[in-house]
Amino acid sequence: MVTRVTPGGEGRQSIRLHATPAAARDARVWLNDVAARLLEQPRRADLELVISEIVTNAIRHGRPDGEILLAATP
Repeated sequence: MVTRVTPGGEGRQSIRLHATPAAARDARVWLNDVAARLLEQPRRADLELVISEIVTNAIRHGRPDGEILLAATP
């Protein structure tokens, strides 16, 4: 579940996610939207894999009731 998205126009963008299994999917969708104008599909697929690993590790090793803050600067 997404708690907040902070648009940054052409600059930094961020998102806060609840630490649930759905967070990995939400992070992939968000980052794919951020990177859509900047990267070709094969590179975005690599980026989706990386963000999935990062979020999954945050869920696995973080607080069960925590939030995950992600930020991207295109």
